Amino acid sequence: MALTLKDLRQTIRELLGFGTVEVELLDAHLDRAIELSLKTYNRYLPGHNWRSVMAAPGFKGRVWLNHPGIVDVYNCQFLNTLQLSAQDLVENPFVLDALLLGGDAFVQAGEYQNYLQGIRDSRTVFSAKPEWWSQWEVDAGVRKCFLYLRMPYYTPYNTAYEYLFQRELSDNLEVGLPSVMIAHESWVVNFAAAQAKIILGHVRDKFKGIPSPDGGDMMTDGSDMIAEGKGEVADLTSEILAMQPQLPPIHE
Repeated sequence: MALTLKDLRQTIRELLGFGTVEVELLDAHLDRAIELSLKTYNRYLPGHNWRSVMAAPGFKGRVWLNHPGIVDVYNCQFLNTLQLSAQDLVENPFVLDALLLGGDAFVQAGEYQNYLQGIRDSRTVFSAKPEWWSQWEVDAGVRKCFLYLRMPYYTPYNTAYEYLFQRELSDNLEVGLPSVMIAHESWVVNFAAAQAKIILGHVRDKFKGIPSPDGGDMMTDGSDMIAEGKGEVADLTSEILAMQPQLPPIHE
């Protein structure tokens, strides 16, 4: 089942011993711990989605990518929807026959050099490839991410782009906690619990040395909790580093 903010808060409390011991944390403290977890998760494993865009042949311009949490465009793919290849478009059965018959046929055909130039020009036109890049700009006082496209004039393409996004502290299905991959849910929960343990340790440390009702000084385990939480954070950071996709080797 997808993560929700309410369930995650309760899970963190239980991991800290709620029900057996008192957990002196408010929802605001737990939300801060979850935010720190999502911040680290976004840093090493940002979300990514594919979307298609309509771009007619000859289109030269920009498209506003109005997606929640978008960071940048990671990839752009173009599928040539023309059924015939450039070679198919410029082949002429008459010239093929002429090549088989010999030089006299070229004289009869006439304008052969012009025809060859036409073939070269056609191949240049139909072999042109789309170009793309993305950049952030301020438009009407708002910072926006744009995808710039330069499409060839004579070849239609289906266009799709892959964008990266950051997840947020919410129950939004697209960019909130439910968008965390199932395989990564336990990491997000454990990292948030480790951060909450550090916060709880600091809270308990503030009570250290305060006179208790029986006349002695109040003893807390705040320092131990802080050290334990920091150790868990370090281990989980190493774990997420190992979870990152491996880049292919660079060959010179």
